[in-house]
Amino acid sequence: MAGGWIKLHRTLREHWLWAEKPFDRRSAWIDLLLTANHEAGRVALGNEVIPVGRGELITSEVKLAEKWGWSRQKVRGFLKTLEGDGMLSVKKDSRKTMLTILRYDFYQNRGETAEEQPMHSKGTQTIRIRTTRTKRRERRLPMAEQKQAIVAMLKKRMPTASLSFERGADNYNEQWGDLKGADCPICRNKGYVMAQLNGCDYFVDCTCMAQRKSRQRLEKSGLAAVADEYTFDAFQTTEPFQKTMKTLAERFAAEGKGWFYIGGQMGCGKSHLCTAICNDLMVGGKQVHYMVWTEELPKLKALKMEEAAYAREMNRWKEAEVLYIDDFFKTRRGGTPTDADIGTAFELVNARYNSGRMTIFSGEKTLPEVIEYDEALGSRIFQRCGGFVVSVGKDRGKNYRLKQMGQ
Repeated sequence: MAGGWIKLHRTLREHWLWAEKPFDRRSAWIDLLLTANHEAGRVALGNEVIPVGRGELITSEVKLAEKWGWSRQKVRGFLKTLEGDGMLSVKKDSRKTMLTILRYDFYQNRGETAEEQPMHSKGTQTIRIRTTRTKRRERRLPMAEQKQAIVAMLKKRMPTASLSFERGADNYNEQWGDLKGADCPICRNKGYVMAQLNGCDYFVDCTCMAQRKSRQRLEKSGLAAVADEYTFDAFQTTEPFQKTMKTLAERFAAEGKGWFYIGGQMGCGKSHLCTAICNDLMVGGKQVHYMVWTEELPKLKALKMEEAAYAREMNRWKEAEVLYIDDFFKTRRGGTPTDADIGTAFELVNARYNSGRMTIFSGEKTLPEVIEYDEALGSRIFQRCGGFVVSVGKDRGKNYRLKQMGQ
């Protein structure tokens, strides 16, 4: 039986097996689940009393490194990986690290509101094995239409499966959840739908989960504050070059494939248009990863001597369904990119060139300037972009941020 679930008692951490170090990543994740607060409470930290909610824990990289037998750098990378996958959120200050297990109730539901059901699995479908009663809210889609939408979604994924709905499935699908990031009439904001496939109970990811995860990544990227503001409708086109930029960006977003490059004058709206493209792609269900070149390049270069850690970090960007690289080829002090900078950029760009994955670039360097630095790198971008290349000439008068300041 591949499905089903078990309860893990916190005393597991006192067992001699738990003392073996170093932990693998699986054990480290389980340790976080066991350590997180089961109920809301408070923790005294120095002279301050800090509220800690259900599914949260206060710790530090030093403590986790000691507990798991890892280096601090490995702990930091692991937490970043979990955060990038939408499994937890990390908040740090000078005194502590606050971790929040996202969707904690999925792993540790309160027994009094859950129906625990044995499940069986066939194939490789994602299985959820408990249902949670949630508060009703206004229905935006009648039950009959919702079931039709669920059937259409499941049949598209598994056209040969024998599909049915027993009372338990109907009851689960009728309930409303409390997931944020999208308002889905199919799963009703639970993230999963329930059905009987080939006689077995299945909980299957709703199609909205890709959009929710993309939104989580966007929020963690730092673009969340401007994502709602940086839309195509909000982009002003008072000058011809702005109309050209916007028209090309809208056409690229509508096609939903290929590469897009916009470079040149700072403050002319390059990030605005690329963020608008990302928003449209996410609405269409694509998963977008946002990369700030000036922040991620130093991290990648620092990991060069740790082959496994470097490969894991680089693969995040190589394998992203859609990758938006902001400030591409920008250096911290405005100098010329080094050979190491160019080599790292080439490795990433070449991998995505070979895989054909959708990629978006913005930066102060125009594509012709990139080609001057490295022809092999720039020509690959040029070929994949086709006609979706925008070069904005250097002109301080095009810096709308200065215009807003009255300069």
